[in-house]
Amino acid sequence: MIREQARTGMKVVFGRSNGEKTLGKIIDINPKKALVETLENRGRGKGSPIGSKWRVPYEMMEPENEQVDKMIGVTFHSPYQDADPEWKVVSKDGHNYLCKIINCPDYEGTQKVFMPKEIEKAITWQKSINNAFTNRERFYDNLQLGDIIHYHNGFNNWVRCEVVTDEGIKKLLQKELVGDWKSHDLPRRVNGTVQLGHAQYLGQLFRPDPSNLFEGTCKRYPDPRNLPAINLDVPPPTQQETQIARLWKAANDIQNTYSEVKPTSINNTLTDPTPILQRIREILNELDKGQPTE
Repeated sequence: MIREQARTGMKVVFGRSNGEKTLGKIIDINPKKALVETLENRGRGKGSPIGSKWRVPYEMMEPENEQVDKMIGVTFHSPYQDADPEWKVVSKDGHNYLCKIINCPDYEGTQKVFMPKEIEKAITWQKSINNAFTNRERFYDNLQLGDIIHYHNGFNNWVRCEVVTDEGIKKLLQKELVGDWKSHDLPRRVNGTVQLGHAQYLGQLFRPDPSNLFEGTCKRYPDPRNLPAINLDVPPPTQQETQIARLWKAANDIQNTYSEVKPTSINNTLTDPTPILQRIREILNELDKGQPTE
């Protein structure tokens, strides 16, 4: 503002253009500066309390009614209790802002004071999330049906996928494993039982973020596009594996007997476990005979 606009008693907001702004009242006018009494605390820590006097150049102040606080009315998300509600900045509260929850039935109208940096951080985070979503949708929109895409599962482990549609939405169909998968992540026998490892997900649809796709932005590892598919066949069990599998089945059947077979009730304080022991004896006899335990 200019000197001619100033008048005693006028409320102004003063401070450097890139610094803290403080509400005050002009109490004296001089040729180059005005004497301003603060109407709110200024500075952090001890700072300057309400009522402090400052000599302020006219170019570093403006009338209060012309100071538009761009933060008022801004909305952002911030956790509260068990929700992540939307907050709206209602008014200034000293150097901070009073906000209230909107569009959240459980906590509608709840108020809380936020520091400016907290609001700015929440807004920045939300923008990054929105940008990531936009980039993700753009990536999938540009894919063609039948395109082969490689998903990075970590440590140079890749899943070769095909672009398909599911209810009009482009997704990736997991088809092959390529790269440096470890044996414990591949189909194998454990105590005679086949465990599929990551192969259990083949045939399933998913829609990972482009940051995990080689054809997206995941370029930290060598190009997987020409890597051969890993053979996922499990060889027939050895004689030892077959015997171990039988032993484990018998052990599991015995363990299940305690929940599947009920003892005979004698009276209110006694039960007879004979039925349980008979079933266990049958399992062990069948095991000794080399017969199935079903």
